Amino acid sequence: MTALREFKKVEDGMVHIKIPDDFESDEVEVIVMPKTDPMSKLDPYFEKRKEYLAKTIEDIENGKIKIYNEDEFEKEMDEFEKELVLKYDN
Repeated sequence: MTALREFKKVEDGMVHIKIPDDFESDEVEVIVMPKTDPMSKLDPYFEKRKEYLAKTIEDIENGKIKIYNEDEFEKEMDEFEKELVLKYDN
């Protein structure tokens, strides 16, 4: 599937989109939304969280952060608990 993404200025209530000649379909779905997220005006930390989440997703995709499924997590927590008991249970 070919997808296009562009930021356009609204002029006289209209947006003009140029479809490339080699576009593979004669019908498209158009979604119009503001370029600036309105939540950023209400929440001063919105952009920082958005950047943090984007970086986290990138790190997961690059293998820098491991994602555990439920079974893996439970196994890791069981091992951690055993280590704590051995270290502090005297």
